[in-house]
Amino acid sequence: TNRARLGALPAYTLEKRFIRKDGTTVWGHLTVSRIRTSPNTPAYLVGFLQDITSRRHAEQRLAAQHAASRLLADATGGELPAGLMEAVGRALGWDAAILWIVDWTDDVLRRVDEWHAARARNAEYSARPLSVGPGEELPGQVWLSADPAWIADVAREAATPRAHRAADVGLHGAVAVPVKTSSVCGVIELYSVDVQPPDPELLRTLTVIGNEIGRVLEHGRSEAIVREAEARKTAIVDTTLDGVITVDAE
Repeated sequence: TNRARLGALPAYTLEKRFIRKDGTTVWGHLTVSRIRTSPNTPAYLVGFLQDITSRRHAEQRLAAQHAASRLLADATGGELPAGLMEAVGRALGWDAAILWIVDWTDDVLRRVDEWHAARARNAEYSARPLSVGPGEELPGQVWLSADPAWIADVAREAATPRAHRAADVGLHGAVAVPVKTSSVCGVIELYSVDVQPPDPELLRTLTVIGNEIGRVLEHGRSEAIVREAEARKTAIVDTTLDGVITVDAE
């Protein structure tokens, strides 16, 4: 601004994030030009601010989906790639991203991947459980209902002990989306230090990412079933003394 006012910079543009009084954010594209009506009159600056929030969010959603697809394309054996939640969280501009996967043996959701931005790291870690049961906390509720959940501001809408703790340490927006195959097999959870109004397009993007994760997990389970069947057949053949007789229904 000073360089433009002094004449060293005739005009400039920038994209900037603004925070409203209610805690929500808006992105603006600011164009500032230096204008002087005559040589002997003082120069003044004229600025134009355009709301580009929708465009910015669309770019972030597309970047997150591409980043997740790129990482998941290299997944083998049902093993999820490292850095998946970091890629999604960074692309979307949220501050914490956690992936929970169902542990069918103990009937709980377990954290398997997580990422936190610097401004949310201490906050999220102070409020984190390592596992939750069906219906417990936000991830467990989504697991049980099989439907996404959105909390614009946990400070106002907190309904669980963990949500209260998250609000106390400065987290506000929260969203959780089920990871599905034939049933819910996990949950993607995001947190933001900003208030986050519901965004149906973001829910759709996270649902697509969740479905891709689900396909990787399902493929891994299918491979494990095949390996187990092959191992069982090999064990039977190796321990048979004379022969193996199979009988069909006819």
